[in-house]
Amino acid sequence: MSEKVRFSGSVANPQGERFDVSTIRTYSGGGGDNRPALCPFWESDYAAEEPWPFETMVFHEGSCKGLYHEAYASESEALAGHARIVANLSNGREFPGETVSGPSGNPTLTAERWRSMLAH
Repeated sequence: MSEKVRFSGSVANPQGERFDVSTIRTYSGGGGDNRPALCPFWESDYAAEEPWPFETMVFHEGSCKGLYHEAYASESEALAGHARIVANLSNGREFPGETVSGPSGNPTLTAERWRSMLAH
């Protein structure tokens, strides 16, 4: 799943621990015959993918291992979610629930669960 960064930045919690927060627009569902810079794939290569169209990931600053993940259906939800996560981190709040797993911290949300969430 390829991506376009929408919002990103670094934030510190009250203990001084720093996090990178990145919210992206994925190419799930495909796109035109465009190829993002430095990417060997065309947007249309993702036409068969069903995951969520926007997501926020949290990492320790300078790390690529995911610590937290949220998915969104629209850019406005993504913007609000990004701002909420940044505020929560800067206020020292813990991440709500287990949303990543494995050595790389990959999202645990599946396409099936995403469709189920949208249906409710």
